[in-house]
Amino acid sequence: MKDKPVKKDLVSRNAARSSGNEPSLEGFAKAKVGEKSTKGERRMRRHSPPLQDDGESRRQVWMFMGGLVVFVVIGLVVYAWGKYRFGDQVASSESHNSSRLESGLADGASQYPLESLAEDVVRKAMACSDARLVGDSFRMMGDTRPADVIGFLKSMTARDGLIVGLQAEDGVRLNGQALGRVWVRMDRGGVETKRLAYLVHESDGVWKVDFDSFARLVKPGWDELTQMQEGKGVVRVVLMPTYDAGGEWNRYFITSPDLSISPLAFSRKGSEEERQIAEALRSSSPHSVTTKITLGVSKNKNLPSSAFEITEVLADGWVVPDDEELEQ
Repeated sequence: MKDKPVKKDLVSRNAARSSGNEPSLEGFAKAKVGEKSTKGERRMRRHSPPLQDDGESRRQVWMFMGGLVVFVVIGLVVYAWGKYRFGDQVASSESHNSSRLESGLADGASQYPLESLAEDVVRKAMACSDARLVGDSFRMMGDTRPADVIGFLKSMTARDGLIVGLQAEDGVRLNGQALGRVWVRMDRGGVETKRLAYLVHESDGVWKVDFDSFARLVKPGWDELTQMQEGKGVVRVVLMPTYDAGGEWNRYFITSPDLSISPLAFSRKGSEEERQIAEALRSSSPHSVTTKITLGVSKNKNLPSSAFEITEVLADGWVVPDDEELEQ
């Protein structure tokens, strides 16, 4: 007798449905309502970054940029208005030498020349080649003569190079005077050199370049001063205090762009010169330990042969006031 193969019916666990029946969502709904999230799912949701609205972010960026542009435009308008108003208050009536003023000061005689006027005055002075016109552009002190000015301007080109530009700086007040300032920039074979021109306002309403400070004038001259054993002189230097020399003397280094060495200078302790030098140092730049100063000096046999005794402080800075006399 042959065994008959056993037929096993495959019965679906799911309820059979006809093609017309709609799928049942009952189980899906139960799972959604009844099932709890696993720990992994909760962790993922907890650390998922919040959704950002790209459109809102872009709007905020554009609003910030727009506000910045408006702020800059308003600032430029205010600046231009202020500059126009300031310039409009100063009515300058320039003569043929571009330096005479009718209202050439911003607010009375204590103020400074406008930058454009200051540069015009210096430009005219640097171009001067006629000794008869020197007095129109330069203030000269002591025994300085127009021929000295012309000679200096001619030698300046060989020494410092050709003038390539002017740059006005803020004015300063020294020794009771309001002074304009303009840098004269020069080129000497690719090397930049410069001198500072100080402008003095004369009583007749004319701004002039102070020649002695521009030329860094020294009398009788550095070569003679450094070699002489006795005598007096006037020097325009940059001064820096050193350590206490002891005894009755204060000790300083002095130097100049026209010197390759830094001689020593001494003032007596408790003297008027010591007080004036200390005052000049205090009025200098807050972060500077040096100061420009004009000094009367002499040789003293009690000091080193290369050193000077400071006998007089002629000016804080290099512009000597009118009521001072330079000694030979």
